[in-house]
Amino acid sequence: IGSLTAWTLPEKPRNACNPCSPVSAWQNERLTFLCQFNMCLDAYFKRADGNLQKFSYFLQKWYFKHPEARPIKIAYTGTESLERLGIKDNQQPPQQPESGWFVLGINELYSNSKQYEWLKQFEPIDMIGYSIYIYYITTEDANRVRRKMGLPEIEATTSEQNETNSPL
Repeated sequence: IGSLTAWTLPEKPRNACNPCSPVSAWQNERLTFLCQFNMCLDAYFKRADGNLQKFSYFLQKWYFKHPEARPIKIAYTGTESLERLGIKDNQQPPQQPESGWFVLGINELYSNSKQYEWLKQFEPIDMIGYSIYIYYITTEDANRVRRKMGLPEIEATTSEQNETNSPL
């Protein structure tokens, strides 16, 4: 699609044909461009559909490669169910800041419901492709955002109190 942005619609010439004529040269150029644009979009979305299956595979691969990321809360739109991928302990991410591991697809992160809006205040620690973000939020970071939102703070978990290294 990068080359798509370089395309421009042909401009209507000043001495354009009579609008009542069946198809002017200008209209023919415009129709040709729109057909090429449509074919390009069709190919893009067919490729994107195949990539959804690949993202499911890569999510599964990441999950089993990182056993330290448990419990994990995942919200993403994919072609495979999480149970079928072998991810059985999944819960939905919370709608308010809390500590832990979270995986969100870009559709969920930027949805109209804005239920995961609070996660936009953090940088993902890892990504799967360009559309699945992985977050590890400490209690300290969650409480920082909770204070901004006017929410009460949460207590650190025992494992977090003993942890000194970065999770990845």
